Amino acid sequence: MAALKRMTSPVNWAFLGLLLARSGYGYQLVTRFEEAYGDVLTLGSKSHVYTALNELGRYGLIEQLPDDPAARTGTSRQPKIRYRATAAGAEAYRRYMHEQAGADRRQAQLFVRQLAAMEHEPEAALEILKRYEQTCLAEARRQAPCSGRLLDRLLAVESRLAMESKLPWIEYAHDQFSTLQRESTESKDGPARA
Repeated sequence: MAALKRMTSPVNWAFLGLLLARSGYGYQLVTRFEEAYGDVLTLGSKSHVYTALNELGRYGLIEQLPDDPAARTGTSRQPKIRYRATAAGAEAYRRYMHEQAGADRRQAQLFVRQLAAMEHEPEAALEILKRYEQTCLAEARRQAPCSGRLLDRLLAVESRLAMESKLPWIEYAHDQFSTLQRESTESKDGPARA
């Protein structure tokens, strides 16, 4: 049997995380997914959950729970298949989360490196910084839900702290590119006359 490729889908990892928190069945997982991830990950359709569950099962990261006849009402209703994470799923999820911790920082560094590549186009870089600042300010103004859930508390503090570091950096980068723009204009126009 051929080895399975490394799983890369953030949607699949999100479903695994939901199943680590507690077992569930298809439609219930879609509802939990939309509540937890709806603003950052999207499903192509509600049936995507079954594609994800099949892949997670192929990797041995989840398993089906035995059929519970009490979950059915009447004889014609098809049973709801419940899934739970396996021990291998829990271990894989921990490894994935360790990788993601570094990926966030690498993504930020990639943005900085790509912006710095625009050193000879300071006007374009300043426009990008302006849009980035607008996006950051819009995120900062967005009110986090006040449910008291751990997820909501973590997101609110992460967002606040991220803005506290991003906005001063944007100001610094803006100053640097403004200086480049000024120097570029002065070199084109010649030295300033006294």
